[in-house]
Amino acid sequence: PGAETGEHAHPGPVILVVVEGELVEDTSAGKNVLRAGQAFWRPAGERHNVRNIRSTTARVLAIHFDPAAQ
Repeated sequence: PGAETGEHAHPGPVILVVVEGELVEDTSAGKNVLRAGQAFWRPAGERHNVRNIRSTTARVLAIHFDPAAQ
């Protein structure tokens, strides 16, 4: 509860699956509410911040498709 990632971006796309709880994601396109049971696609390079604004635990499975280092 109360945690957040801080604004950041990933070098490759990400799939988020909300396992438990509810989160709010801030992006340049606006706010998204991420609820348990939902899955989301985040394109590479998109800046975002994910926050747990609830008083309960939230858990997310994040699958990163980062490019290999050359």
